[in-house]
Amino acid sequence: MTSRFVLRNATHAAHARLDAKVEKAGIDAVEGYRAFLLASASALRRVEAALEASGVGAVLTDWPERKRSPVIAADLAGLGLETPTPEGPAKLFSRAEMFGALYVLEGSRLGARVLLKRARDAENDLITNNTRYLSHGEGSRLWPTFVDLLENEQAI
Repeated sequence: MTSRFVLRNATHAAHARLDAKVEKAGIDAVEGYRAFLLASASALRRVEAALEASGVGAVLTDWPERKRSPVIAADLAGLGLETPTPEGPAKLFSRAEMFGALYVLEGSRLGARVLLKRARDAENDLITNNTRYLSHGEGSRLWPTFVDLLENEQAI
């Protein structure tokens, strides 16, 4: 079994729980969208900080264009919210852990496509004007290039 499918199987239950929480939040309403972005920002900033402290730039040379903390901060500001500060110091990842974290972050763009459609269909400009996080990487090949790198990785 390839690394991609090992990671997919290992994260399946957590992914299902997260999908249920996002569905319950109701991102097509301003308060639900704000809650979704705040929760996402809290987790995203902590994981991205840990990846950077672990040297992700040596693994993904295009890391600066993949990083989403700046765009989620812009969306939060557009909604009148401050970006939450990550709690505690960033944990250092081994190379294998780094690929696991990257798999989750990069794969989340796939789910973001579904959420982006819902956000764009919302009847509220506060939502539709603040979808930089959900649309980040739209039209690019970030997922396929990551999967290629993952499948060639020997640390997993």
